[in-house]
Amino acid sequence: MSRATVEQILIRVEAATPESPIAVFKARTGLDAVFASTIKSREAIKTGNKLVGVFHNKQDLGEVENTLTQQLIGA
Repeated sequence: MSRATVEQILIRVEAATPESPIAVFKARTGLDAVFASTIKSREAIKTGNKLVGVFHNKQDLGEVENTLTQQLIGA
């Protein structure tokens, strides 16, 4: 997985298409962002364990940012 800031994740999401989205998971000290289409990612998404969401550039980036920020502050 790739530990990242909210800003870094948003940059990745802006470039991610619906066919190749970014999956974001809670980590012990922040957030991890990975390609959602890998076998390992799809297995983790299925379990839902620590999954924050799966995001791509057709989604409202403001809502994505709010979701990520809320996870960091523990809401």
